[in-house]
Amino acid sequence: MAVQGVLKEGCRRVVGNGVDTIIGLDPWLPDDDNLYVETELHQFVFGAQLASEFLPTRDALAAKRVSCSLDCHMCRFAAESALHLFVNCAEARRVWNLVGVPQLNNYAGDNISDWNESVWKGSVHNSALVVQRALDFLEGWRGANQEHRVNGANQEHRVHWKKPRLGRLKLNTDVSGRQEDGQMGLGWVLRGDDNGGFLAAKNVLVAGTYLVKEAEALCVREALSWLKATGLGRVEVEMDSQLVCNAIRSVSFSSAFGYLVDDVKDLASEIEGVEFYFVKRSVNRAAHSVSREAFSVSGCGEWLDSPPSFLVNFLHSDLMN
Repeated sequence: MAVQGVLKEGCRRVVGNGVDTIIGLDPWLPDDDNLYVETELHQFVFGAQLASEFLPTRDALAAKRVSCSLDCHMCRFAAESALHLFVNCAEARRVWNLVGVPQLNNYAGDNISDWNESVWKGSVHNSALVVQRALDFLEGWRGANQEHRVNGANQEHRVHWKKPRLGRLKLNTDVSGRQEDGQMGLGWVLRGDDNGGFLAAKNVLVAGTYLVKEAEALCVREALSWLKATGLGRVEVEMDSQLVCNAIRSVSFSSAFGYLVDDVKDLASEIEGVEFYFVKRSVNRAAHSVSREAFSVSGCGEWLDSPPSFLVNFLHSDLMN
């Protein structure tokens, strides 16, 4: 009976549903001035626990009976675990200090390729290089995922296809996928001669399944590679992936997607007057029909001057609109 007053004052209380509740983000304390639990360690521990489920730390590899040294690949002085990497490692602390983060509440360590180099080949860890690569990746990721409003023309949200500007060509690209077959169809349509007339179309079948953004970037890369071989230029490239379009206009960053985007940029620099535009799917129906045709009985093909029969209605509809 003596503890009733303490319980009523809030010693025990329900916070959230118990599933999505987070200690550092939900109001736990019965204090109007500060409802939140504050500690310098809880976020680090949480991050380490989360990382231990996914990162190939040496203790995790050893637990799976992979033969490798247990020494930390960064400091070389202690056994490597997620908790060590986030909290205790002297090299990790140096990384956080270099980026001006006094507490280890955000992990910005090596990418997986660097990690593998250290684990399997014994490469020397470089804190400054880790920081630079992490910041470069973050800048690239932010650039690829934010809206660009510098050029209003590049942010058109048209619902109908529009002819290219005078003296230019228009190249629409799109992807179709069939996961059950483990294949993707890439397709593109080139139109121009100031009236939006058909010039060429092509599709290819690619083995494997990719993330949508990677597949879209791959399609743009292949379309530009094809265009370069024709010797044509002054082209407006349209795609229905805003993320890919934004990434092409952003700084480079290291990832499978980033490398594909870099290929697109390199090819564009070798072709005269390439411009990239994001459009709605309704604008891109012709290219989508070409990519989908890659799965048909007739298979892949390249059409010059005269469009294939399956494409005629789409081209006519675009011109009418």
